[in-house]
Amino acid sequence: MLLRRFTKHFSEQNWTAIGVELIIVVIGVFMGLQVQNWNQARIERKAAVGYHGRLVEELRGNEKNLRARRDYYLHLREHGQAALDALRAGQPILEAPFLVDTYRATYRWPVEIDRGVYDEVLRAGVMSTISDIDARMRLTNFYVIFEGILINIKDDPAYRNLVRAHMPVSTQRLIETDCPEIVTATPSGAISISLPKCTPQWSDSAVKSALESLLAAPGLTTTLNRRMSNIDNKLILAQRNIDRSHDLAEYFESAGP
Repeated sequence: MLLRRFTKHFSEQNWTAIGVELIIVVIGVFMGLQVQNWNQARIERKAAVGYHGRLVEELRGNEKNLRARRDYYLHLREHGQAALDALRAGQPILEAPFLVDTYRATYRWPVEIDRGVYDEVLRAGVMSTISDIDARMRLTNFYVIFEGILINIKDDPAYRNLVRAHMPVSTQRLIETDCPEIVTATPSGAISISLPKCTPQWSDSAVKSALESLLAAPGLTTTLNRRMSNIDNKLILAQRNIDRSHDLAEYFESAGP
């Protein structure tokens, strides 16, 4: 219809009408682009609000996750320190609790964080929907720095391998049966692991046999000492990242989407 009118005006050399038609076309195109831009901005704003809430939730979850692991390694440090103190004592009292302490110090729960929402934001290429530039930089730094320290919080397997190679497997099974870890989960799936106090009642012969085999392990004291240093490092880095995750979640909530 518009083309037909335009052709008619052109054949009649009605330049005024042609100008009006061109203005109408330009305005129509402009309005169409503007509506498209408004719609795109609305979509991006909705995405920003959605990602903002999910990122805060992920950061809060990571804080809880790291706190659970920190608490777990605090328990491991208590057991490891008790075993180390017993080994270094002038006249050590090595009984069943020592076996439990020595064995529990071999436990591990890898320190890690959830980055599913952050990776989704990167894959979707919508990082720019986070309008606060400082928030974007802090978010990126949080995940990049954590990935960089993973090498420093990996478990050193030397102590674990040494103890489990020399402690009779029958004793290891007794500990797992009589002194198990208690694993609990929240409705959202967050895990926590505790190590309740345990004083097993085993026969003197079973304890003596296990102690003789374990104490024959070469470098037990020095390897346990290194394990304690490894646990201390985990605790320092876990607390540091608990604080970072907490502060970043607080910043995101206060800044808004």
